[in-house]
Amino acid sequence: YNASGKTVMPGLMDNHYHYWSPFDGTGLLAHGITEIRDPGAAISMSMNFKEAIALGLLDGPDIYNCGPLIDGQNGYHPYVDVELDKPEAAAPLVRALKAQGVDALKVYFMLNPDVLRAVVKEAQAVGLPVIGHIGVRTGWREAMDAGISGFNHIRLWHDLLPLDQQPQGNNENLDASKNVIARMQANWSNID
Repeated sequence: YNASGKTVMPGLMDNHYHYWSPFDGTGLLAHGITEIRDPGAAISMSMNFKEAIALGLLDGPDIYNCGPLIDGQNGYHPYVDVELDKPEAAAPLVRALKAQGVDALKVYFMLNPDVLRAVVKEAQAVGLPVIGHIGVRTGWREAMDAGISGFNHIRLWHDLLPLDQQPQGNNENLDASKNVIARMQANWSNID
């Protein structure tokens, strides 16, 4: 291939792509995306897509997957989450996900701080990074103190809003038609 006058660059990585359709791969590749991190999908779906691509049965980027979202009770994504409310349940779940081949774990925003700490502790023991979409029940500082590897999205309530203005996740719903604060978003004008 004569590349004179052209620019060659490495493939791109999309660090946050929910790979929920087997037909997405062709479009991703066409845009130069050769790797993705899937931060939350049903374990069977994400592992099937990853294996099909590796075997050449499906066109698509290499997938680093997190498996299901690890959330607290009444999680928002019932098709792609696992709900934990006790710290002692964290270690068996983390080990089971590791055994199924996940590359990382993703904790979600209804997870209590003590459960998040237990997930991170076990994940570190088995060599899995933990990323998070947190903020309702656990703040950034708490998550960083627990050893979380990274964050997804911005939910800063515990760290930047007065307590009386923070969604607490109790009897609150993420559906904008049922919740005054759509998707439990804070009023950004109140954030210091």
